[in-house]
Amino acid sequence: IKDPIDKWLEAKEKDTGGAELDYVRAHMIVTLANASPEIIGRHATNTANGPFQNLVAAVFYACNIPEQGIESLIERMLKKRRKPK
Repeated sequence: IKDPIDKWLEAKEKDTGGAELDYVRAHMIVTLANASPEIIGRHATNTANGPFQNLVAAVFYACNIPEQGIESLIERMLKKRRKPK
């Protein structure tokens, strides 16, 4: 349980600008992106209405998490995920 929390805190510390990030939604998107090959059989992409976006929307709905703006948040989080450290 410690590893996901450490990763979340590390991501929070590195955020240096832009709109305030919703860390719960962002963490869920990154977690789903990492698990997407096992869940949907392919890597996460930010394609509008694509399999990954549909997965995120379904999980957010099931968890009663607001879905508005997920397109831009998915794009933002996948871009951050691809950046070399």
